[in-house]
Amino acid sequence: MPVRIKFDPRTKLAIIIMTTLIFVLNISFMIEIGFVIFLSCLLFLNGNHKMSAVYLLIFASLAGLNLTVFNNIQDSWSILGSFLLIGGRRILPTIMAATFAMTNTQIGEWVTSLQKLKIPFRVILPLVIVFRYFPTLFHNTRDILKALKFRGLITHNVQLIVHPIRAVEYLLVPILMSTDEIIAELSAVVFIRGMGNQVPHTSIYPNQFRWRDGITIGSSLLLIIGGVTFD
Repeated sequence: MPVRIKFDPRTKLAIIIMTTLIFVLNISFMIEIGFVIFLSCLLFLNGNHKMSAVYLLIFASLAGLNLTVFNNIQDSWSILGSFLLIGGRRILPTIMAATFAMTNTQIGEWVTSLQKLKIPFRVILPLVIVFRYFPTLFHNTRDILKALKFRGLITHNVQLIVHPIRAVEYLLVPILMSTDEIIAELSAVVFIRGMGNQVPHTSIYPNQFRWRDGITIGSSLLLIIGGVTFD
């Protein structure tokens, strides 16, 4: 049975905030490696086994190219390539933290956790809509791509990158049309569930901090302190 440990949404929110600090601070490369490995372990424990390996491979590729191919060449193209590689490498932990936060966490869990943090519901409501919107949009995009392949209009997703005009006609236009339907459906869901009501909402999710949440937040704090101290 695949490994999957449940983390409190507030822990995931704290990881996003601290990962953003790692991105802003000028930390050493070794601390950066340690934090990426730490996030990869969190993804694995959260049930994102494939994404954990994929992100590690991407980070290793970016770091390897920067240290080998673009390290000894001093022309303008190598400088630009090195800049893009370093930028992609530094922003990757934030993407990993967002993946950790957004997957295997129900919307109701987020609402309950944000209410426990005493965040006003007029702030929670737009966040709930955003959390609902993007997964639905990605699902619709995947269905559109499957329909294009089934009809024989494309054989591989790369064709849409090579032919941007075809991508606009076959992909962008249907996505924009489905966006209007998604917004209408989300508005109906918000109305039916009474999310516009300002009184505190009850929840079936008993979100509470456990020992693993404390270890996770403490480990990330130690990495940040180590990055600042030994820079």
